[in-house]
Amino acid sequence: MTNLPVPGPRPLPLIGRNILVSKFVKDSLGFTSQLFQKYGNLVSLARGGGTNLYSPLPNCPGTVFTYGSENLQKVTTQHEIYYKYPLTGGLYSRRDESSRTEPLKHFGVGLFGVNNNEHRRHRQLLMPAFHQKRIESYRDTFVEITELVSQEIEVNQVTNIAKLMRILTLRIASKTLFGVDIGDKGSISAALLQKI
Repeated sequence: MTNLPVPGPRPLPLIGRNILVSKFVKDSLGFTSQLFQKYGNLVSLARGGGTNLYSPLPNCPGTVFTYGSENLQKVTTQHEIYYKYPLTGGLYSRRDESSRTEPLKHFGVGLFGVNNNEHRRHRQLLMPAFHQKRIESYRDTFVEITELVSQEIEVNQVTNIAKLMRILTLRIASKTLFGVDIGDKGSISAALLQKI
């Protein structure tokens, strides 16, 4: 086992790593926030590594979390060091069945789900759409659709923020890329894609 030189909690012998994994699974945002507060902006799920929650690679030395613009830039550009694997990667159960389902490995995760030359190629294809003048032209669409989606939130009711953000992202993307706001049909399309 590779020893990761990244700070993190020291797991108890035998079942310690399983306890850390279960804490992460129970409340991933809350648990990683605690880890960031205690250990800094770059933290291993378990000190020394030995956890492999999401990577498809059998020799993954461990699961590491980071936040902050400087770390994000390092992780997204230094492909020879960091292998990114999206947290939603397990969402599509049939993604490995054939070459036809290959695109589903990265659906909904954007550039965060690809690595190496594939990441660079995707980035170059997307660059024109993110030129400053293009972004400024999207602003009104972003505001309009965000206001429409926010009206669907019921006061004093529990709201599934992840679902709401997926719908918002899908509607904004369809409007800015294709000129059509798919409205409520977006959630139906997303649900169908998850069943593929």
